[in-house]
Amino acid sequence: MAKVQIVNSESQADHKVYFVNSDSQQKNHQLLAGGKLVTSSPDIKVYIVKSESKANIKITQKNFPK
Repeated sequence: MAKVQIVNSESQADHKVYFVNSDSQQKNHQLLAGGKLVTSSPDIKVYIVKSESKANIKITQKNFPK
């Protein structure tokens, strides 16, 4: 299970994430699947982007770590 942290700056992130509406639109979401949101010592740092073209991970909100 990956420990995931949302960061405030694109330059701090390992991956850029964009939220999609359906499971069929997801891409590379396996990297975060089953993960847990943490505030320290993350395995993966992500930055939420507003443009789909900037994201290397596309995931639905229901599948995003909690």
